[in-house]
Amino acid sequence: MKLQRPTQAELDGMTHAQKDALIVQLFDALETLSARLAELEKKVEKNSRNSSKPPSSDGPRKGPAQPRQKGQRSSGGQKGHKGATRQMVDNPDAVEELLPQGRCACGCDLGVLPATMKERRQQIEIPEPRAIYTEFRRMQVVCGCGRRHLGEFPAGVTPNISYGPRLKAYAIGLNQGHFVALQRTSQILGDQYGVAPSAGTLQNWILGMADGLEATYQAAGDQIRQAAVAHFDESGLRVQGRLHWLHVAATTEAVYYTAHTKRGHEAMDEAGILPHFKGVAVHDHWAPYWRYKDCEHVLCNAHHLRELNYSDELTVERRVLSVGEIPTRQLSLQPVAIGAAVEVTKQSKPLM
Repeated sequence: MKLQRPTQAELDGMTHAQKDALIVQLFDALETLSARLAELEKKVEKNSRNSSKPPSSDGPRKGPAQPRQKGQRSSGGQKGHKGATRQMVDNPDAVEELLPQGRCACGCDLGVLPATMKERRQQIEIPEPRAIYTEFRRMQVVCGCGRRHLGEFPAGVTPNISYGPRLKAYAIGLNQGHFVALQRTSQILGDQYGVAPSAGTLQNWILGMADGLEATYQAAGDQIRQAAVAHFDESGLRVQGRLHWLHVAATTEAVYYTAHTKRGHEAMDEAGILPHFKGVAVHDHWAPYWRYKDCEHVLCNAHHLRELNYSDELTVERRVLSVGEIPTRQLSLQPVAIGAAVEVTKQSKPLM
């Protein structure tokens, strides 16, 4: 609605009925703009703590995703927590005896006196990193009959020079387990061991390890398909600079990842878990999950808590039960509580 501001002369020439109509128009415009402003404010206020937005979108003024509720628990170690005090070992790798030096006040040389242990302390240290070069020599023997016999190189020992399995495992662990970039992984190996494989070599090691774990990966997928309860989610990631979606299916014992250009049911079908899953699927309100009719559906309470946080922040008047009074430990979806949750969720509708 676009209103044109009347001049003073136009206002003076209006009847009471015309002025009343103008006032109503102004109130209508005010309500429309107020509603629009409220919608814009809601979008600005959403973050990872009160919505499904990722923490990376929070910006520099981010806070804790799930702040501790007042009176929920104190800081520090909790009651019943088992400590992890370091214990001395019975057979240390090295022992240094610290004998007193010099002479006693009486003039006796302390170095010639018999000594007994008074106190012991132990220090944990790591060995100085250095690369170990092992040369494999293929030996030949000649039988009395004239036949020649050669020894066999171990698997992975390629012609000229190669890298050993422990070095490969360490590099893959840095990149895949600790998310260190390929170039930086190469720099770390160079700094520590004087060996700096190229990014391409590291990538080949990763691909080789993936091929070696293919059977284990597929077994994890089979285990999830047969599970009584499984959790499903998806998150955006970049593949060669383009937006893809990382889909995950997981239980407490297995996890199965697939990357796809789509976020919805096409990707879920190709992942091959949900189309064959007959247990309880725990997920958020994303509508494509509800296409799968052979399984029961339970909505994720982590998302519920974030949405309740958002509602709590927007609502001025105090409700009967505030978010801060919800015992979050009772909202965790344990298998023993799945049955009751399923009955409630059967009546639910997808919200997206």
